Amino acid sequence: MPRPAPPARSPRVRRLLLGGLGLIVLLALAGPTLLSFTPIPLSLIADALPAEAGRLGARSASLSWMGPVAVGGIELRDLQGNVIFAADRVEIAGGLLGLTGGFRGSKSSPLKVRVDNARVDLAIGPSGTNFDPLILLLQKKDAANPADPSRQSASVQRPRNIEVINAAARITDTTSGAQWIFEEVSVNLADPARGVDAIELTAAGKLSAVPTPGNPAAAGA
Repeated sequence: MPRPAPPARSPRVRRLLLGGLGLIVLLALAGPTLLSFTPIPLSLIADALPAEAGRLGARSASLSWMGPVAVGGIELRDLQGNVIFAADRVEIAGGLLGLTGGFRGSKSSPLKVRVDNARVDLAIGPSGTNFDPLILLLQKKDAANPADPSRQSASVQRPRNIEVINAAARITDTTSGAQWIFEEVSVNLADPARGVDAIELTAAGKLSAVPTPGNPAAAGA
């Protein structure tokens, strides 16, 4: 006796299945963009820095699979709450796929980073600088959690192009109280990942000394 044929799916069921599949594809494509409107990216940025090293924060984050990945309003504060680094915008070209090597050949293409309106407040004293506690803590963290050699070598070998636009820095000698100001600083760094000798670095800016009671004259450069 022949088996009865299975009942055909109704057009409504097929439409629901196709609609569900289309929704899944749409969410996958738009996932990074939708994630940008949630607190998750900013929480990840804040958690990237150990609490004992200071506080890292940002005002906004924009994610995309293929478009630029950007973070706006970055601030790095020391343990006393002073802002020691800030930038209006940090942008990485190529999207998440390019950043993670998802595109074919993207691991060999330069990682392009652009930093707009960065501001640095550097204090130098007999015991070092105000950035030393952060640097030492990160070095200890790297020593305690060594990276996978295969991943580390792939990261080191990737070329990088870093462009800094309209940056400024204040350097303070905490012993004498003298201060110097760098303004309108532009930096271009091209690292083809072929060793230190192959790195190309160009920089320009204006340097001036802040007048103090003991040294009222300001030197320009």
